[in-house]
Amino acid sequence: MKRFADNRKQRGAVAIEFALIFPLFLIILYGIISYSIYFVALNDLNRLSGEAARSAIALERQDSGLPEGAAIGNLVEDLVSERAVFKGLIARCDEGEFFPDKERELVVCLQMNQEAFPLPVIEDFFGVTIPDLSSSIIRSRVSL
Repeated sequence: MKRFADNRKQRGAVAIEFALIFPLFLIILYGIISYSIYFVALNDLNRLSGEAARSAIALERQDSGLPEGAAIGNLVEDLVSERAVFKGLIARCDEGEFFPDKERELVVCLQMNQEAFPLPVIEDFFGVTIPDLSSSIIRSRVSL
């Protein structure tokens, strides 16, 4: 009876294959996790700006029929401090002007600072940066 394979020659093959594939697997897993955290922060930014705009409509009106800018600013800051997942990254970008054209269109603007994002970046891994947060600030504007 003939033996087709000599098992002694294949002893270290699995360990070598694992050593070659495992770093690639870890990079892919880290990419999935880091981008999912980033997309959670973007979703949080969009949700908060929409929620702030909808809540600002219900504020008490002035003689002009529009809510007071300071009251809207306080409302936006309260929503961010109470309901934001990434509180330190989200800030207002409206500069206190919620009715930019002096019209009845309410604009709430929030921004996220990506430079302070709490994820380490793996740079130039075979020419790829993970996560690639190339722009430093993301803004979300909601008009009602």
